[in-house]
Amino acid sequence: MRSKKGICAVLLLTLIFALTSCGEKKRLVDHGMEVVELIEEAINSKEYVMIYSASEQITRVIEEVAEGDFSELEAVYSIRIDEDDLLEMADVDLDDMPESLQKVMKSKMAGSVANMINARSGAEKLATSSIISMGKTFAFKEEVENQIYLYIFEDAKPIMVSFVAGEDKTVSAGGTVIFVDDFECDSADDVEDLLREYDADVEEVDF
Repeated sequence: MRSKKGICAVLLLTLIFALTSCGEKKRLVDHGMEVVELIEEAINSKEYVMIYSASEQITRVIEEVAEGDFSELEAVYSIRIDEDDLLEMADVDLDDMPESLQKVMKSKMAGSVANMINARSGAEKLATSSIISMGKTFAFKEEVENQIYLYIFEDAKPIMVSFVAGEDKTVSAGGTVIFVDDFECDSADDVEDLLREYDADVEEVDF
């Protein structure tokens, strides 16, 4: 009798663990927030900034970014841009490359959008964004399409996180602070306007 009770108890605990695990499943938006947290740690680390900052001007820009409050997330938007269009805009010709390299180049284009946007704000902001960019690689069972999530905060610079599908159900996520003066985002239409030259498909994401 005791052995049956023991087996039932084990089965019950196993079921509870399985249900709990299902409830804790991370979504892309959650993995992206972990990248945001890495960026926040970097900009608030004097040691990190001292090691990587190339000038006092860049240090000041990083300090200004660090003054933002990344705990108050306002909205998240999913952005999909045709990779062939990005290659054409970047004036990149892949015709003479092996097909395997063409695939790699196309997959990297999602991560280049943030740099293209920051380049509008000048070399100093572009260099700053590069220094405080962060990333991670994680396993993800679901099929992932290469895309970008734009994280909007109430009182902090927006952050773009690109998601690029890899081999063996892995995804690489790379986050970059976006330097756009007076950027106000109240809807997906505002994001599309920011990315008007990219013909982006933008949707709001639940978080």
